[in-house]
Amino acid sequence: MVARGFSMRIITDIYLNSYLDLEGICREYAEGKGIKWLLEKRLNGIEGLDLIVHEGQNIRLSSKKAIFLALFSKKFKKILNLGKGG
Repeated sequence: MVARGFSMRIITDIYLNSYLDLEGICREYAEGKGIKWLLEKRLNGIEGLDLIVHEGQNIRLSSKKAIFLALFSKKFKKILNLGKGG
């Protein structure tokens, strides 16, 4: 389970592919699926929850529920002093 997190997966891939440069790590991420695959998978999941909408190259929140969750998350992170990140 530890390797499923985005950051831990990057660290694991760097360890397993220490001969690769940054571009190579991005390409080989998740056993060769690549960083682009991960981003698309995450965005598709959020879109499937009806929280975002793709509009060409832009992404926007799709509903009042999405806006509420974004504001709640922002406030929660501020209360816990979590800073930037997921």
